[in-house]
Amino acid sequence: MATSTVAEILLRYDDDQERQHFETLFGDDFAIQAFASDQTALDHLASASTLPAAIVLMPDQPDGHLESSLLSEVRDRYPSILKILIGDAIALNLLVTLLDDQLIDRCFEKPVDLDVIRSHVLAAALTREAQSSAPDTRKAPEGPSPAILIVDDEQTATRYLSRQLAHMQTE
Repeated sequence: MATSTVAEILLRYDDDQERQHFETLFGDDFAIQAFASDQTALDHLASASTLPAAIVLMPDQPDGHLESSLLSEVRDRYPSILKILIGDAIALNLLVTLLDDQLIDRCFEKPVDLDVIRSHVLAAALTREAQSSAPDTRKAPEGPSPAILIVDDEQTATRYLSRQLAHMQTE
């Protein structure tokens, strides 16, 4: 199935050079709307006729997004939008908190694999298009869900893996 329009990304950035680099890398593939503040990004979302396939955050300080009004608003009002965080050396405990609070869906450390980012955004756009054009005919799976035992000596890694498996089960 081909998308009828170019997938849109809402880019939330702190550094203008990072924004320019992102637009250079992905500008041919996606329609990018870039914003330097949470409020301007939220204003755009509220007035947009169509929602973006993804929101990509490129913060100077990733821990500043724990209290992000943009992320919490998108989580609560626009759950179908894919939320991607791209940063330098993101601490595992911060990552787990952001995932547990459902503030982000995917996280990538720099340098990123461009094809992986493209595939996630395109998958989100295709999924949204398929959901809007077809009635929901899914049935609940029959029988019990499979059980998975996660064993790791790091409690944070165990919580992260558990969260990712639970997220995959709901997709």
